[in-house]
Amino acid sequence: TRRSSDLAVLTACRGEYITFLEGDDCWTSKEKLALQIQALQENMSCGFCSHGVTKGYSPADSSGFIPDDRSKRFWSAHDLIRGWPFQGSSVVMLKSHITPRPEWISKLPMADWTLQILAALHGPAIYLDQAMSFYRLHPGGTWSNISSVTQYRIIAEALRLMSTHFPKEYEKSFKESELHKWELCLRAALSEKDPREVVAVLKTIFWRFGVPIKLLSLKRIRSGLKLVCSKK
Repeated sequence: TRRSSDLAVLTACRGEYITFLEGDDCWTSKEKLALQIQALQENMSCGFCSHGVTKGYSPADSSGFIPDDRSKRFWSAHDLIRGWPFQGSSVVMLKSHITPRPEWISKLPMADWTLQILAALHGPAIYLDQAMSFYRLHPGGTWSNISSVTQYRIIAEALRLMSTHFPKEYEKSFKESELHKWELCLRAALSEKDPREVVAVLKTIFWRFGVPIKLLSLKRIRSGLKLVCSKK
C-alpha cells in the first residue's frame, strides 16, 4: 500500500534530519531547512521544528494559514494529541526520534500526525511563525473530497488506536481528544441531516464514553433524534 511504501522510505533515509513534502504541496522559502535545523540545534531539547503554512488553490492566491494558533512557540505531545496543528510539509525532525518506526503506524490513515506526536515524546515541538510552505487545495485532494463526518470519524478512530501504543500518562489527552472529535462528528452529521450517521455516532459515543454530560446541548441531541424518527 502507499502508506507502507511511505514508511519504508522513511526507514531507508540515511540523513540526521528528516523532512516531508507531498507531491501537490510546495516549499516557498529557500531558507526553510536552514532556519529549522538552526532552531533545532539552538533548542536541543525540542522534538521537532515546524513553521507556518499558507493554503489555497495556488501559492499566489492563498486563502488560509496553518496553524490556527500562531502565538504558541512550544507545543508538547499533549498539545499535539489534542489537535493537529502542523501540516506535513512544515516539519523537520531528527531521524533518531522516529526510527525504528513502530509497525502499528502502517495501520493509521495519517502517519504524519502520529510521527509528530512520537517525536514530541523527546521534547516539545518548536514553532517558527513564518510561512515557508504551501498546502494546495484542489478537487482531486484525497482528504478534502470526503465529508466532514467521515473526516472526524477517521481522526477519532485513529486517536483510539494511537492511545493503545503511547505511555499511560497520555491516556487522558487521547481520550479527551477522541471525544471532542466524536462531538464534531455528531455536529457534522446533524448539519448534513444524515439520520444513519447520527444514530451511529451517538451509539459510538455512548459505548466508548458512557453518558456524555458535556457532549452537546440536550436541544441539539433531541433535534438529532427527532430527525432520525422523522426519517423512519
